[in-house]
Order: sequence, then structure tokens, then C-alpha cells
Amino acid sequence: MRAGVVVAAQPGVEDLAVRAEELGLYSFWVYDTPMVHGAPFVALGLCAKATRRIRLGIGVTSAALRSAPAAASGFASLNALAPGRIICGVGTGNTARRTLGMPPTRAAALEDFTAALQDLCVPDARPSTARVTGSAISASCTPGGM
Repeated sequence: MRAGVVVAAQPGVEDLAVRAEELGLYSFWVYDTPMVHGAPFVALGLCAKATRRIRLGIGVTSAALRSAPAAASGFASLNALAPGRIICGVGTGNTARRTLGMPPTRAAALEDFTAALQDLCVPDARPSTARVTGSAISASCTPGGM
């Protein structure tokens, strides 16, 4: 069994990640809930620099919170800091959307977002150009990563 912990993105979050790693946990997650918690990509960047082994994830991001290219760029940046240790959690954004007075993302939008992230998050490549047409996102990638 793999055990992990999820916490709010807050000052000192990297100290919690270090402690989780010392305790032998497999993963350390931060919430992606705008207006409730801090910025998850910034928090995990601090955690990536402070740890060496533990997997780091955002639980969870969604099309309701950011575009697929923005999320892919954030995950690629984290992967550059902690290669092979980044987990991409994707969901409907229920908590964040409700906090903002909006309904959760519909399943079709979640599927489109997840597919776009998979297309954009190619190992050893980074989006060099991206184009959004309606609900479709296309990107061309160049080797080298971030």
C-alpha cells in the first residue's frame, strides 16, 4: 500500500513535505482551490527543492481552474525541478467552483481537459506554440523540455 498526505498550499508547506518524506510517505499533495488555499504550483516548487524522493501532486486541478496549456506548463516546470516525481491530479474542481458560486465542471469538459493535458505533457518536449480553437487545444512541441 502507498500512503500519502494532502495539505493546503500555505507558508511552510515545504517543511511539511520534508517531514512526510522523513516518515516514509509515498506522496505529498496540495489542494488546487483558488480563493481558499495558496498557489499549488508555487507550493510544490518549494517542496520539490526541499525534498529528494517523495512524489509531489496537485489534488486536483481542472479545466474549471486553468487552461490545459497553463496547467501543462506548470507540471512541466515542476518536473524540471523534481524529475519523475510529479503527479498530475485532475478532477471537476467541485470545491473551487462552489467557492466561486459556480457548478462543477461537466464530464465532457473534464475529458477534453485530460486529453489535452496528455497531449501537452510529452516527456522531453515542451509546448513552443499553442492554439485554442473552440474547445480544442493544439500545440507543437520542441525537444529539450523546460
